[in-house]
Amino acid sequence: MSRLMYISNLGKQIQYIEKAVATYPELIQGEVDICNMKKQSLWDADFESRLRAADVVLVTNMGVGLDSPFLERLERWLYAYHPKYWIDVVEPKKTDILYRNIDENQRRFLESYRRTSGVMNYVRLINGAFSTKPISEWEEPDHIPWQAIMGRDGNIYETYDEFMEAEGHRDWPSIAVYFYRDEWIMGDIEYQQALFEEIYKHQYNPIIFYGQYGSNPRVGIPNMKLSMNHLFGKDVFPFDVLINTCKFSYQSLGAQTLEELKLQDVPIIQGYTIYMDEKTWAADPQGVTPLDVNLSISQPELDGVIQGGVVACQTFDERGHYVYLPVKERIAAIVERAIKWSKLRHIPVSERKVAIILHNYPPKNSNIGSAAGLDTPESVRRLLQVMQDEGYTVDTVPETSAELMDIVTSHMTNDRSMLTDELLASAEGRLSSADYKTYFETLPADTQKSMIESWGAAPGDVFVYDDEVIIPGFSNGNLWITVQPPRGFGENVSAIYHDPCLPPPHQYIAFYHWVRHVFEADAVIHVGTHGSLEWLPGKGAGLSASCYPEIGISSLPNIYPYWTTIIGEGIQAKRRSSACLVGHLSPPMTTAGLYDEFEELEALLDEHSHFEQEHPESVSDIENVIREKAMVCHLIDEEQGAAMEMDDLITVVHES
Repeated sequence: MSRLMYISNLGKQIQYIEKAVATYPELIQGEVDICNMKKQSLWDADFESRLRAADVVLVTNMGVGLDSPFLERLERWLYAYHPKYWIDVVEPKKTDILYRNIDENQRRFLESYRRTSGVMNYVRLINGAFSTKPISEWEEPDHIPWQAIMGRDGNIYETYDEFMEAEGHRDWPSIAVYFYRDEWIMGDIEYQQALFEEIYKHQYNPIIFYGQYGSNPRVGIPNMKLSMNHLFGKDVFPFDVLINTCKFSYQSLGAQTLEELKLQDVPIIQGYTIYMDEKTWAADPQGVTPLDVNLSISQPELDGVIQGGVVACQTFDERGHYVYLPVKERIAAIVERAIKWSKLRHIPVSERKVAIILHNYPPKNSNIGSAAGLDTPESVRRLLQVMQDEGYTVDTVPETSAELMDIVTSHMTNDRSMLTDELLASAEGRLSSADYKTYFETLPADTQKSMIESWGAAPGDVFVYDDEVIIPGFSNGNLWITVQPPRGFGENVSAIYHDPCLPPPHQYIAFYHWVRHVFEADAVIHVGTHGSLEWLPGKGAGLSASCYPEIGISSLPNIYPYWTTIIGEGIQAKRRSSACLVGHLSPPMTTAGLYDEFEELEALLDEHSHFEQEHPESVSDIENVIREKAMVCHLIDEEQGAAMEMDDLITVVHES
């Protein structure tokens, strides 16, 4: 009996082959030996004997070309010793010898069976590898739609209108979810159905559709853009938000171009289907594996996605076949995030409520708006003007940035040294201790325990007065202009700011809760590089409900103007606070120099050096002037200035 050896590192293909052999053994015209390169890429005597025993060898690889020593050796061995083989890889080198005794038409049919998918098509793939029949007698693959919209029960519709007629509500808005076609064919649709139900529960149409990323003209596969044209109509996008659960980048795999993504003009929220089970993910402080970061997070970032988080975790059945199971709490979170972005499209501009948060580290008034590479006060002033011009309800736009900062510091801030009874009495932002405790008790148990151990029982004592948590900031029309609360207090503020374990104070959590649920912000703008939210304790990526950045931002749309040169910190903001970054260039820079009395003092010091050389008889006169000017500049005090030797005084001034 003929023998096929099928070598691959693509899990779904392995599962199709195994299922074809197990389901239709009477139809298979030979034996099949399966080699999963993920589990057994070791070249040994046993592996080589299996190669020699095979009449046909088919190889597929998830990667580019012969991208491992194993594949390179396999290609050389097959070329030297084997009579019939095909190594099907993307972007091979011109020098690679990838097939023998399988002609172009046969390869096209085999590829068509494999890419069309389905168990019966893999039966045809196996038999086609053995076949000696003329190509005219080979069966066409079973038709399975290249794109479709999935209904509640896993049934499919081949157009949007068919779905809406059967299961949609024309008066509801819609949220779309894109997933892999092979998952539907294999029946691996639990997380997709969970997304369907969660979206539907909020009275949104769940447009759960599948397709392929890139096109393949050889076998008639359309790319994602063509599939969307087929489902919805050319350049028609009947949804407010797209949740993408597929890996890689749209652009890099040819799914959509940058211009097509811009034309689509909807937020894309990235949902992760990860290579670990839910229990492992929940316990892992990093959150997801490096491979997950690469495929599900960093590559989609090239398309400008908003990071949404984990939607499903991989688990294996008794046969070693994997499926993705929904993480229900995270599915609820990502759908809520999508709904918040959707609502921004429909809320009239004049009714939109936005919180504008200025960074404030260390927590002193002198450090408000301390974003790197950005004139925060002037940028915010101009932002207020543009928002007012575009119809946002903004009562006042200061004439100057100095006026803006005067207004900010005349209200509640984080600077406890400037705190007065008058400021406390006039504070607009307040959350009763009882309301905070009620909210605090909804947080995960481990979060509550950690915060109580670090900061005492809720609501703690940071900015708590008369049994109320005080929220810094002030209202300006439908805007709340505020400063980010302090990360913590202590002798070493810098160490607390960057502590990966210490939770924030109760007031920090109360602040974001107040912004979301009392002020009821529709969006938040964190102004400039960078704040503290995205650096709070929790997983590195793929956050859970216990991670403090997730607790803070929750589902709130987070717009974040960010300095384009600070890439690493920007990535943190995207991955750990679901920020939509708006990049700005570096400001033009020049030497700041000195001003007023300091500039005069510098000129006097230069003259002193000149007088010592050219007019020593007049040195004492200029030294008296230097002494007086140094005291005016507060570089030395009067008592020091009267007694200090001139050389020592000049040294102190230069060091200051």
